[in-house]
Amino acid sequence: MKNMKQIIKVAFIGLVFMTSISLQGQQIAKESVGFKMYPNPASNFVSIEYKTTQDFYISIVNIIGVEVYKTEVLHGYEGQQNIGLTHLNLENGIYLVKIIQDDKTVSTQKLVYRHL
Repeated sequence: MKNMKQIIKVAFIGLVFMTSISLQGQQIAKESVGFKMYPNPASNFVSIEYKTTQDFYISIVNIIGVEVYKTEVLHGYEGQQNIGLTHLNLENGIYLVKIIQDDKTVSTQKLVYRHL
């Protein structure tokens, strides 16, 4: 399969991640939920900005892979939205914040959590 080229590009466009796959000249694009998370490092709360019209889950996983927080976000509005996560009761450490749609992780970011 010398002639088969696979090029995967990930570009951050606003708050939406676009993944493009080029396979022998054919272009396939898939849109997924992108998000912006702040502050990072966090201590008392985490604010997540996102843009999607689909329902999804926010999952927080510790460094050894144990899910320590999960919430469903029901969405029916167009445009940019914001959700604040408070009272997470997390230990100091590094976590992965995942956006899950249709039982698939579509976006992940690292979160550093520390108590002041």
